[in-house]
Amino acid sequence: SLALGFLIAKETTIGLLIGAMARIVMSALHVAGFLIATQTGLAYAQTLDPTQGAQGAVMGNFLSLLGAVMIFLTNLHHLAIGAIAGSYRLMPPGEALPTADMAQLAISLVSGAFALGFQLAAPFLVFGFAVYAGLGLLARLMPQLQIFFVAVPINIVCGFLIFVTLLGAMMTIFLNFYAAQMGNFL
Repeated sequence: SLALGFLIAKETTIGLLIGAMARIVMSALHVAGFLIATQTGLAYAQTLDPTQGAQGAVMGNFLSLLGAVMIFLTNLHHLAIGAIAGSYRLMPPGEALPTADMAQLAISLVSGAFALGFQLAAPFLVFGFAVYAGLGLLARLMPQLQIFFVAVPINIVCGFLIFVTLLGAMMTIFLNFYAAQMGNFL
């Protein structure tokens, strides 16, 4: 019964690894959404995010839901099911866990997801820098102008226009990253 307990613990660990991989990939959209919301002025509106158990930016929640819908729409959820089946070939039952490989996979996945979040939000970071630099210059040239009342509507409208323009490309990049990461087990 002790050997059976170790086998169950090993299979549970592998299952948690695959589930954590999918969750970490989805967290890239949270990072991108938070950065986008911060740069466009929408981070002030924090909502309760039940998936994170905390408050999150509206854009992060929207991108996460859209990412999940796109995964199912493009049939990439079959890769997650295939990753479960492929895990039995890579780590057969009864053998020792490759903990060094698992740790390396987790580290590369977390860094890749974080980098992907920044890459998805990069146009908004450039936009935010340009807008805030211009508004700072305008505030110095015209100190009597209430720059905050001018800046917020312009920032939100321009942020939405950029978001609508880039949404298709952002989701394509995310889906390619998801497919590459879930393909590690195939």
